[in-house]
Amino acid sequence: MAVKGGLDGENFNIEGIAFREGTWYFLNRGNGPLRQNIVFTFKGDTALGFDQKTIEVHRTSLPPIEGYPSGFSDGVLSGNRLWFLATAEDKASNFEDGANKGSFLSYLDLDSWSLGPVRRLSDQKKLEGLTVYKDSIFAPQAKSGQMNFLFCEDPDDVSNMICPIYQFAAVD
Repeated sequence: MAVKGGLDGENFNIEGIAFREGTWYFLNRGNGPLRQNIVFTFKGDTALGFDQKTIEVHRTSLPPIEGYPSGFSDGVLSGNRLWFLATAEDKASNFEDGANKGSFLSYLDLDSWSLGPVRRLSDQKKLEGLTVYKDSIFAPQAKSGQMNFLFCEDPDDVSNMICPIYQFAAVD
Protein backbone atom coordinates (compact mmCIF):
# COMPACT_ATOMS: atom_id res chain seq x y z
CA MET A 1 0.00 0.00 0.00
CA ALA A 2 2.74 2.45 0.94
CA VAL A 3 4.46 1.95 -2.41
CA LYS A 4 1.20 2.29 -4.33
CA GLY A 5 0.48 5.55 -2.47
CA GLY A 6 4.02 6.89 -2.89
CA LEU A 7 4.59 6.92 0.88
CA ASP A 8 7.74 6.21 2.86
CA GLY A 9 7.90 5.09 6.51
CA GLU A 10 7.55 8.66 7.79
CA ASN A 11 4.27 9.12 5.91
CA PHE A 12 2.60 5.69 6.05
CA ASN A 13 0.30 5.56 9.09
CA ILE A 14 -2.86 3.42 8.88
CA GLU A 15 -5.29 4.70 11.54
CA GLY A 16 -8.54 3.03 10.50
CA ILE A 17 -9.75 -0.07 8.66
CA ALA A 18 -13.24 -0.97 7.49
CA PHE A 19 -14.56 -3.95 5.54
CA ARG A 20 -17.83 -4.53 3.73
CA GLU A 21 -19.01 -6.89 1.00
CA GLY A 22 -15.54 -7.92 -0.11
CA THR A 23 -13.99 -4.43 -0.12
CA TRP A 24 -11.39 -3.20 2.35
CA TYR A 25 -10.90 0.48 3.25
CA PHE A 26 -7.60 1.48 4.88
CA LEU A 27 -7.30 5.10 6.10
CA ASN A 28 -3.82 6.61 6.07
CA ARG A 29 -3.49 9.51 8.49
CA GLY A 30 -1.71 12.41 6.85
CA ASN A 31 0.25 13.50 9.90
CA GLY A 32 3.69 12.81 8.41
CA PRO A 33 5.81 15.42 6.62
CA LEU A 34 3.95 14.94 3.28
CA ARG A 35 0.49 15.30 4.94
CA GLN A 36 -1.10 12.62 2.72
CA ASN A 37 -4.61 11.57 3.82
CA ILE A 38 -5.38 8.56 1.66
CA VAL A 39 -8.07 5.89 1.59
CA PHE A 40 -6.69 2.70 0.07
CA THR A 41 -9.35 0.32 -1.26
CA PHE A 42 -9.13 -3.18 -2.65
CA LYS A 43 -11.16 -6.34 -3.04
CA GLY A 44 -10.19 -9.32 -0.92
CA ASP A 45 -11.45 -11.96 1.44
CA THR A 46 -11.37 -11.54 5.20
CA ALA A 47 -7.96 -13.22 5.34
CA LEU A 48 -6.52 -10.22 3.45
CA GLY A 49 -5.62 -12.34 0.45
CA PHE A 50 -5.37 -9.65 -2.23
CA ASP A 51 -3.32 -8.73 -5.26
CA GLN A 52 -1.26 -5.56 -4.66
CA LYS A 53 -2.02 -4.43 -8.22
CA THR A 54 -5.71 -4.06 -7.39
CA ILE A 55 -5.19 -1.38 -4.72
CA GLU A 56 -6.93 1.90 -5.51
CA VAL A 57 -5.60 5.15 -4.03
CA HIS A 58 -8.09 7.87 -3.06
CA ARG A 59 -6.24 11.01 -1.96
CA THR A 60 -8.38 13.18 0.26
CA SER A 61 -8.00 16.84 1.13
CA LEU A 62 -9.21 17.52 4.67
CA PRO A 63 -9.76 21.00 6.11
CA PRO A 64 -7.20 22.32 8.61
CA ILE A 65 -8.01 23.01 12.24
CA GLU A 66 -6.71 26.39 13.46
CA GLY A 67 -4.28 26.41 10.54
CA TYR A 68 -2.90 22.92 11.31
CA PRO A 69 -3.38 20.08 8.82
CA SER A 70 -5.86 17.43 9.91
CA GLY A 71 -5.59 13.69 9.41
CA PHE A 72 -7.77 10.60 9.67
CA SER A 73 -7.91 9.06 13.15
CA ASP A 74 -10.52 6.34 12.49
CA GLY A 75 -13.34 5.39 10.16
CA VAL A 76 -16.51 3.33 9.92
CA LEU A 77 -18.86 2.41 7.07
CA SER A 78 -22.57 3.13 7.11
CA GLY A 79 -24.69 3.03 4.00
CA ASN A 80 -22.78 4.55 1.10
CA ARG A 81 -20.58 6.65 3.36
CA LEU A 82 -17.21 6.23 4.97
CA TRP A 83 -17.61 8.24 8.17
CA PHE A 84 -14.36 9.31 9.80
CA LEU A 85 -12.82 11.26 12.62
CA ALA A 86 -9.93 13.59 11.85
CA THR A 87 -7.58 15.34 14.25
CA ALA A 88 -4.88 17.98 14.04
CA GLU A 89 -1.64 18.26 15.97
CA ASP A 90 1.05 20.91 15.82
CA LYS A 91 3.78 18.41 14.86
CA ALA A 92 4.29 16.70 11.47
CA SER A 93 5.23 13.23 12.71
CA ASN A 94 3.81 9.70 12.69
CA PHE A 95 5.88 8.85 15.76
CA GLU A 96 5.82 11.87 18.08
CA ASP A 97 2.59 13.39 19.32
CA GLY A 98 2.17 17.15 19.11
CA ALA A 99 -0.24 19.40 20.97
CA ASN A 100 -3.82 18.53 20.02
CA LYS A 101 -5.61 21.26 18.09
CA GLY A 102 -8.99 19.55 17.83
CA SER A 103 -11.07 16.94 16.03
CA PHE A 104 -13.98 16.76 13.63
CA LEU A 105 -16.39 14.21 12.16
CA SER A 106 -17.26 13.98 8.48
CA TYR A 107 -17.75 11.39 5.75
CA LEU A 108 -16.68 10.55 2.23
CA ASP A 109 -19.38 9.62 -0.26
CA LEU A 110 -18.23 6.28 -1.71
CA ASP A 111 -19.59 7.03 -5.21
CA SER A 112 -17.99 10.44 -5.72
CA TRP A 113 -15.35 10.45 -2.93
CA SER A 114 -16.59 13.94 -2.08
CA LEU A 115 -16.34 15.26 1.47
CA GLY A 116 -19.55 15.65 3.47
CA PRO A 117 -20.29 18.36 6.04
CA VAL A 118 -17.56 18.85 8.64
CA ARG A 119 -18.75 18.76 12.25
CA ARG A 120 -16.23 20.21 14.68
CA LEU A 121 -16.31 18.10 17.86
CA SER A 122 -13.49 19.54 19.94
CA ASP A 123 -10.98 22.38 20.02
CA GLN A 124 -8.32 20.40 21.88
CA LYS A 125 -9.18 16.71 22.18
CA LYS A 126 -7.73 13.98 20.00
CA LEU A 127 -10.75 11.81 19.20
CA GLU A 128 -10.40 8.24 17.92
CA GLY A 129 -12.15 4.88 18.01
CA LEU A 130 -15.24 5.69 15.94
CA THR A 131 -18.19 3.29 15.78
CA VAL A 132 -21.85 3.55 14.82
CA TYR A 133 -24.06 3.41 17.90
CA LYS A 134 -27.02 1.33 16.68
CA ASP A 135 -30.43 1.28 18.28
CA SER A 136 -30.34 -1.04 21.27
CA ILE A 137 -31.51 -1.01 24.86
CA PHE A 138 -28.54 1.28 25.54
CA ALA A 139 -28.71 3.51 22.45
CA PRO A 140 -31.34 6.19 21.88
CA GLN A 141 -33.81 5.79 19.05
CA ALA A 142 -32.31 7.49 15.99
CA LYS A 143 -34.43 10.09 14.22
CA SER A 144 -34.77 10.09 10.44
CA GLY A 145 -31.50 11.24 8.85
CA GLN A 146 -29.62 10.92 12.13
CA MET A 147 -26.54 8.80 12.82
CA ASN A 148 -25.44 8.07 16.37
CA PHE A 149 -21.74 7.52 17.00
CA LEU A 150 -19.47 6.60 19.88
CA PHE A 151 -15.81 7.60 19.98
CA CYS A 152 -13.10 7.96 22.59
CA GLU A 153 -10.48 10.50 23.52
CA ASP A 154 -6.78 9.68 23.30
CA PRO A 155 -5.12 11.90 25.91
CA ASP A 156 -1.61 11.15 24.47
CA ASP A 157 -0.38 11.06 28.05
CA VAL A 158 1.10 7.84 29.46
CA SER A 159 0.43 9.07 33.00
CA ASN A 160 -3.30 9.41 32.20
CA MET A 161 -4.78 6.03 31.35
CA ILE A 162 -8.37 7.33 31.27
CA CYS A 163 -9.90 7.50 27.80
CA PRO A 164 -13.39 9.04 28.00
CA ILE A 165 -16.07 7.75 25.63
CA TYR A 166 -18.43 10.22 23.98
CA GLN A 167 -21.69 9.96 22.05
CA PHE A 168 -22.59 12.23 19.15
CA ALA A 169 -25.68 12.42 16.91
CA ALA A 170 -25.04 13.69 13.38
CA VAL A 171 -28.08 14.91 11.45
CA ASP A 172 -28.10 15.37 7.68
